[in-house]
Amino acid sequence: MLDALAKAFQDGGEFMYFITLTAGFALAVILDRIWFLLVLYRADTDEIMAILTDSLRKRQVNPQYVEALNKWIRSPVARLVRPVITRADRPNRTLRDRLFEAYLAVAPEVSVRTNMLNVLANVSTLLGLLGTILGLIQAFQGVAAADPAHKQAMLASGIAVAMNTTAYGLMVAIPCIISHAILGNRVRAILNDLERVRQRAFALLERRRETRPV
Repeated sequence: MLDALAKAFQDGGEFMYFITLTAGFALAVILDRIWFLLVLYRADTDEIMAILTDSLRKRQVNPQYVEALNKWIRSPVARLVRPVITRADRPNRTLRDRLFEAYLAVAPEVSVRTNMLNVLANVSTLLGLLGTILGLIQAFQGVAAADPAHKQAMLASGIAVAMNTTAYGLMVAIPCIISHAILGNRVRAILNDLERVRQRAFALLERRRETRPV
């Protein structure tokens, strides 16, 4: 099996190396996004919402709540509400400004590099297609120029380049597309949580404005 794969790689020509380089970039992006989206960015959104709600209603900074947020120190949701919870006793306008600034800082980080997987999938497919075209050109040129005794070998060599590069390009592109779909869903879920928490914070601030302490 390994010998067959090695032979197919050699028969594919130099484009196999370019596709392999693309596969290396894609693997690095996939591992990076898995680590961030599925590990570092995990958080209990409901607990964070409860902390936010209690802090804004009581209009005071609770050190225990601030410490609790450290469990999810890299989570976008925790980073969004932290400037508000650590300033819960400040005026509403200040809290709105801090919330807006935190959202602008956090939200773009969630989707960074994920769309590169779609680009790399297209690149690997196009490299495979380019290898196919050049392989066919090589095959037809070889058949036209070679003597009858070598025509079959030249044709077989060109077709091998064409088929192997196409197959290898698709073998890289398909996992990229699947990974992009899975990780894209995770990105959308985190962004939805961010928006939900942000809207909840705005609602609490509006309610707090209408109900001032006596």
